[in-house]
Amino acid sequence: MAMRVYNLERKIKNRSLFKPTIFWLDGVRGEENLFPNPSVKLTLLTFKYNVQAYITEYKQIEFLKYNYRLIITPKNIKFLPHKYVVIPDENYLEIKNKLIDAGVGKKSIVSLREYKKKIGILGNIYANLCLLPRLISRIMQYVKRNGVSHAVEKIKSKLDK
Repeated sequence: MAMRVYNLERKIKNRSLFKPTIFWLDGVRGEENLFPNPSVKLTLLTFKYNVQAYITEYKQIEFLKYNYRLIITPKNIKFLPHKYVVIPDENYLEIKNKLIDAGVGKKSIVSLREYKKKIGILGNIYANLCLLPRLISRIMQYVKRNGVSHAVEKIKSKLDK
C-alpha cells in the first residue's frame, strides 16, 4: 500500500520527457546505525533526471527517504515503475553483477554514461536547463527551514568535499 501511495506521489512530480529511473545510492555513513549519505554528484543527478528511487544493498535503510526519494533493495524494485537502473561508471561491473545476482533485469541496468547516450543530446540539454531552477528552489526551502547562515555553511561544506 505504501508503495502505491509513493508511486502516485512521484507520478505527479515526475517530468514527462524522461522515463522514471532508479539510481544506485552511492554512500552511507555510520557503522551500527546506517544513514543515507549520497555524494554531491548523485544529489545533482537527482535534480537533473527523473529519479524514481535509490537502490542499495543495505536492508537497514530500506524504505527510508533521501532527497524525497525512496530507498529500496533489489527485491522491491519490481514495485516501482522504471525503465533504467543507473549505476556510477566507476563501479559499474561490480554493482551490475550484484544486481543481476539479486534478480534485477540485465537489460535495465546501465551505466551513467550509457544513460546519457540513451536520452540523447536534447534530453541532456533539457536536464541541464532544468537543473538551476530546481537547485534554487531546493536552496530556498533549506533556507526557510534552517536559516541563511546555516544554509551558507552547509553549501560551503558540500563544495569543499
